[in-house]
Amino acid sequence: MANIITASRVVCAIILFFFHDINGAFLAIYAYCGISDLIDGPIARKLNQTSNIGALLDTVGDVATYVALAKILLSKHIVPSWAVIWYVSAAVGILSGGLVALARFRRFFVVHSLCGKAMGFFAFLMPFAYYMNLLIPCFAAICITATISAIETVYITVTAADPEHAAISVIGLHRDKKKSASNA
Repeated sequence: MANIITASRVVCAIILFFFHDINGAFLAIYAYCGISDLIDGPIARKLNQTSNIGALLDTVGDVATYVALAKILLSKHIVPSWAVIWYVSAAVGILSGGLVALARFRRFFVVHSLCGKAMGFFAFLMPFAYYMNLLIPCFAAICITATISAIETVYITVTAADPEHAAISVIGLHRDKKKSASNA
């Protein structure tokens, strides 16, 4: 069930690539992508259907959705160059965490951190910020949370004992380490 929802988000994200402007139809499909992103993970966990394929589909859906949005924003030349450079640098940092995971655990994965979720939330708001003339504050929030997410992702993949214990935040990772130390 969860993988079907996630796969439908990937299909909708691909449809978004055919738009050249942010209009009502774009916003409706885009909103579906955001809502489905919120519900697929909890459904998978509730039904005990989590899988590596589902996690990969989730990442593909997220990336495809935001690349489709970026295509429109960049074609309209409304994205400041500082935001592009900053965000791409943070994205490289986040992917570096995946490479660290590959080297340490022989499995590529990207930690879905709390700051990554915050970054996704601000990214989701972009087309709405566009209409409300609030893109610059939205870009700043995205870049700041992406940078923190990149640092957090690399730190977590470097310090986690195994991929199943890669916490979703540095706070959770330290809490797990304290529990382990007190149980020993």
